[in-house]
Amino acid sequence: MKKIILGIAILASMVSCSTEETQESNVQTTDVTFLVAAPANTTGKQVDKGNIPAWVNKIEIQAISGSYTKSEQYDLVVNNPNADKNFILTDVAIGSNVFTAVSSTDSAKKYVLAPSSGTAEAKITELKAHNPYVLYTGTKTQTVVATNNVINIDMTTKHGRIISVFQLENNNTFKNGFEATITATVDGEASAGTTKVQKDGIVYFEWSNDKALEGKKVVYKVDVTPINNNNNLHTIYYCEQIIKASTSISCIYTISKENAPSPYTSENKLVFSFQKWNEEECQSCKN
Repeated sequence: MKKIILGIAILASMVSCSTEETQESNVQTTDVTFLVAAPANTTGKQVDKGNIPAWVNKIEIQAISGSYTKSEQYDLVVNNPNADKNFILTDVAIGSNVFTAVSSTDSAKKYVLAPSSGTAEAKITELKAHNPYVLYTGTKTQTVVATNNVINIDMTTKHGRIISVFQLENNNTFKNGFEATITATVDGEASAGTTKVQKDGIVYFEWSNDKALEGKKVVYKVDVTPINNNNNLHTIYYCEQIIKASTSISCIYTISKENAPSPYTSENKLVFSFQKWNEEECQSCKN
């Protein structure tokens, strides 16, 4: 019996567990090593997982050749000198195989609109440090021979993340006289709720879960009113952000006095100071 190296370009220390196999008589098998390729970790965190993103905690690999199937699950670990250094799948059928790799994550699902304190910039930094909820998949068809097999699988995702923070303009007259009510709604989801921005406070929105997929969007409703709104004055605006695959987008929205309803100002437009941060998918690394 030989070994196959699966090149799932996410090389890291890991321990394998739980193996499944469906047998077919007279099938010749060998072992394969995988190199898993995934987008690099661009959050700036230092992780001891090779180039595997910190939010990936398991990878399951399956090889199918005709009616013969072999699969195994790998737990990713750090600082374990006894862990395997490669993804090795044993008893893979010799001949044409369809290899499929699926990742898991232990990141918490986030869909939150809430008030907070401190600066908008500090809040953005805090939220960006959270591991996003991201799942990767990859497929490769390759012929396996009796010796020296290396299978490279590129891992891709349609998950993304959106982080936004709302604040009032640093103008005492405006902050002491007006407030803004923020509502966040996502396609096909219940509203994340409604929260007020008042004085020096901030409101943040974090969206990173199984529904945060490419093309989905969040719509923000911004309702600016006087604090003592005896005349029922409102200026309402809408803005939106769209999920990009393998991308984290962070924004700071500053609501200014130009957004306030009459009679405070005759202006009727929304002025945002818009700070945008993207985490774009990079080239895969292959051995």
